[in-house]
Amino acid sequence: MKDTRRSSASPEKYFLEGPHSRGNELMFSIRIFREFSYAFIIMPGGLGTTDELFEALTLIQTGKIGQFPIIIMGKEYWRDVAELMRKMVDAGTASAKDLELLYFTDSVDEVMDVIRTRVIKAFGFRRVQKRPWRILGERRFESHAASH
Repeated sequence: MKDTRRSSASPEKYFLEGPHSRGNELMFSIRIFREFSYAFIIMPGGLGTTDELFEALTLIQTGKIGQFPIIIMGKEYWRDVAELMRKMVDAGTASAKDLELLYFTDSVDEVMDVIRTRVIKAFGFRRVQKRPWRILGERRFESHAASH
């Protein structure tokens, strides 16, 4: 007898269909997280934003990505989520150490301080002189004051 329970919206379809399937988008997103991120900045948003926040925390917790700071803009907006996370720690379902990576703030200056101390210094980044790309028609910028 043919299994009629499986609809066209089954979870397997997202991992089995073509190159634009949801599974490939998810894997691409995780790859971007792993390879190019040094911090995450979360702005007020909806369920997708909340999903990305918890995805980042899960990837950090499981060691799939590094211990990057997660900066969450909008203290009042995210207050209930912060309280939920504290309850998880109290219940033993989350680690207080994992939550040390979270920075709730409303200040752009605080965001920049976290990036300077937890990203730029921690990963040894330094400012480099950008060279113009001739193929893009860029030229070296020389200030008027420097030429006199």
